[in-house]
Amino acid sequence: MRRLIAQPALVVIGDHVNEVVAEAWLSDDHGVPLTLEAGNYSMHIVDIGSAEIDVPGMLKGITASSGFPILVRSVEADDTVGQPGFPAFPLPAPVIGAILTGQNMDTHVEALVGDDGYVATLLLVTDVGMWTRFSSQWLRLYDVDPISNLNSVEVDDTAVELFDAADRAGNVLPISSYPGDEKTTGTVQMAESAQTVTVGSNVQMTFTPEPVTAGGMTMIPIRIDTADDIPEAITAALNDESLRWYVTRRAKALAPETVLPWEE
Repeated sequence: MRRLIAQPALVVIGDHVNEVVAEAWLSDDHGVPLTLEAGNYSMHIVDIGSAEIDVPGMLKGITASSGFPILVRSVEADDTVGQPGFPAFPLPAPVIGAILTGQNMDTHVEALVGDDGYVATLLLVTDVGMWTRFSSQWLRLYDVDPISNLNSVEVDDTAVELFDAADRAGNVLPISSYPGDEKTTGTVQMAESAQTVTVGSNVQMTFTPEPVTAGGMTMIPIRIDTADDIPEAITAALNDESLRWYVTRRAKALAPETVLPWEE
């Protein structure tokens, strides 16, 4: 008899083994009541002396030789956090399994941003599928239509923890609050000189944005709540092309007649 416990699985033995593995099996082929066979490319064998819980997806008992408590269960999203070879944020079980079986995974997080500049959710992009983040869980995304009206901005791994904290408090944060490259998080370097742009009914406005300092670099935050915010945002976008998606969408929504320099 050889019965699959979980794939992938977490194996915990006493206080010295805590390992995520691609698969875990129970077998009675080794002359003891049960034997655990678990691993990735090769299987490790542990004799089980007694089993307190033996159900699909979980084994809890005592090892035969040393009497250590042993727990084997289906992997959970947080199990790989802090483990070598894994991102610093929770992962869906299929992604964990793919990494453990040696797939060369492209795994990154993107913020999905509304026209108001606020992050609606996060998107986990991998070679085995995409997931969106809600209530501190990854939900498999099979249809992109629900997010087609949102803009995607790549962010750092630590964005997951930030999003979860805000979500638990019932809050949403602007993209400028999220960690990542300055060109993808809604903050940019100041333009070196004043800009003249055409806004609304062909009205030309010349201005120089007021700078703020962040991390020793002169920056300006990007936020467009009304048409009055458009000129400053256009100047920022002239200096950083990665912001033009946001400025274009907001300008067309708030002042459709706005002439954008990069569209001329």
